[in-house]
Amino acid sequence: MKESQLLMIVASLVLAAVGCGCLFLPAELLASAGMPETTEAVAAIQLFAAAMLGFAALNWSAKAVLIGGIYARPLAVGNFLHFAIGTIVLLDAQPSKVLLPAVVVYGLLAAWFGRILFYGKPAG
Repeated sequence: MKESQLLMIVASLVLAAVGCGCLFLPAELLASAGMPETTEAVAAIQLFAAAMLGFAALNWSAKAVLIGGIYARPLAVGNFLHFAIGTIVLLDAQPSKVLLPAVVVYGLLAAWFGRILFYGKPAG
């Protein structure tokens, strides 16, 4: 399996897991964050879930495409921005033991996409 294919599969599975969690458990996520469960908050989390599931489907459908160099650069840019900004936001939230795994996963995916984006073709 090529490195870019593995990266796209891993990224799509992470995004799908986040999307499914936000889609089906918005009230529980709000409660765990100590926020009130309002209709607007639930809708916002589910709208975020729609974006994550769409991004996961995009990555999954592009898993056979070589990512690197000029090929599929928009995929690399979009994924890098999502995971890099997500890492910064999670770090800014002063992660507890609950958020620490998310910081690590997002940070690793940001670094992986960054390496491909800024240093060219992936190995394999």
